[in-house]
Amino acid sequence: MTTPPSALTVDAAQPQELARFWAGLLGWHLATPAEFAGGPDAAAVRPGRSVGGLAYAAGEERLLGLDEAPASPGAAVGAGLGRFTRQEAPSVAAPVVRPPAEDGCEFDLVFVAEAEPKGHKNRLHLDLASRTPEHQREVVECASALGARHLNLGQGDVPWVVLADPQDNEFCVLEPRPEYAGAGALAALVVDTNEPARLAGFWSVLTGWPVSTDQNPQTVGLRSPSGRGPAIEFVRSTNAKQGRNRLRLELAADPGADPLSPTQDPEGNEFCVRTRPEPA
Repeated sequence: MTTPPSALTVDAAQPQELARFWAGLLGWHLATPAEFAGGPDAAAVRPGRSVGGLAYAAGEERLLGLDEAPASPGAAVGAGLGRFTRQEAPSVAAPVVRPPAEDGCEFDLVFVAEAEPKGHKNRLHLDLASRTPEHQREVVECASALGARHLNLGQGDVPWVVLADPQDNEFCVLEPRPEYAGAGALAALVVDTNEPARLAGFWSVLTGWPVSTDQNPQTVGLRSPSGRGPAIEFVRSTNAKQGRNRLRLELAADPGADPLSPTQDPEGNEFCVRTRPEPA
């Protein structure tokens, strides 16, 4: 059973404000309840509209990571990779930024409240695509106008631009690259890793996304079988993981399938698996 990505969860001190930033920057919108039926809570963000929330449906089940799990032990352990938990979803409200169909991205951005302040560089970050040098400048200017700031991580003189969103999450605006010609607003979700090939292999089996043939010892990428949308790229880093990731992938399992999955990948990156709702 494969479980493709369905959402990227982002911890935020002020979820609504961060959702507005990313919706504006990417040209996406926050899903309406009808668009996200059976999924996480949706809040509509459109010009002239206010932001609101919708609670999870009562009795909906969700697989939670260890950080979200109840105190009781999990149901099973698989392949020595992690403990499994299942519980009824809590009643919470979380803004969901959804790509339009023409973008090609297959996962949403979900912003959840987190009071713990950001204390170190994120292990996961987003790279934004650009079509021309002029378009790259326009994306950077748009990000700055929405509240982003330039960030120096020691990158030196590089053709991409490193920024931080209003809540200090790092992201990059890339120069035009042919490998992202099929991407929409997002070029890639980038994951820092000590072993790119090993971690890419794990996620390829889990998601059903094949490993790109265009790889090197420093970067290994996965692409959706559709050939559209952002890649998931594993980039070599000597830094060790610190604490709980503020960005985490959520994966989708088919209705009727047993969606139990490890709560962490081999390098400790947290994720969870949700069962898609049955068709109406």
